[in-house]
Formats: sequence, structure tokens, C-alpha cells
Amino acid sequence: MEGDNSTVDESNQERRQVENKERSITDYKLVRIIGTGTFGKVYLALLDGKGYALKMLHKKKIIDLKQVDHIKNEKNILAGASHPFIVNLVEAF
Repeated sequence: MEGDNSTVDESNQERRQVENKERSITDYKLVRIIGTGTFGKVYLALLDGKGYALKMLHKKKIIDLKQVDHIKNEKNILAGASHPFIVNLVEAF
């Protein structure tokens, strides 16, 4: 059905796994740091021969600086975004 956004949203969610109960953070091999920020670091990580950008955040800093809502919003926006010029969120732990 054209114009039915709920069908499009459901198919996008089925296509991408944001929360994966079968895999854990330890399954990724961290290669090197590719960026740093106030709340953590971004690593080049490998899983099954594919490269990923893995963002690791310091929860205590986020809580101390009262940025929890901003971090949650960032995750939710990335989980819902699907565009060739925006990094896709694959998983969250």
C-alpha cells in the first residue's frame, strides 16, 4: 500500500537489528581508535571480516554531566535514520 508509513517503518526495523541478544560487545575485535570525544571513543572494530565504527561511551561522565537524554536521543535518531549519507546504527549494547 503506497503512502503507508507504518509498513515502511516496520520493514526498516526488521532489516536492521539494533538490539541483538545473541551477540555481545566482546565479539568485536577493536583495531584502533579513530576518534575521541567528551564521553568516550570511537574505534575501528572488526566482526566476521567486516569493519565497523564502534562508539564506546563512559556512562559515569554522561550521568555526571546530565546528558543522559541527549545520548538516548542520539541513539534513537540513528536507529530510525536510513540514508546513504548518514552512518547506520547496526547494534546497541
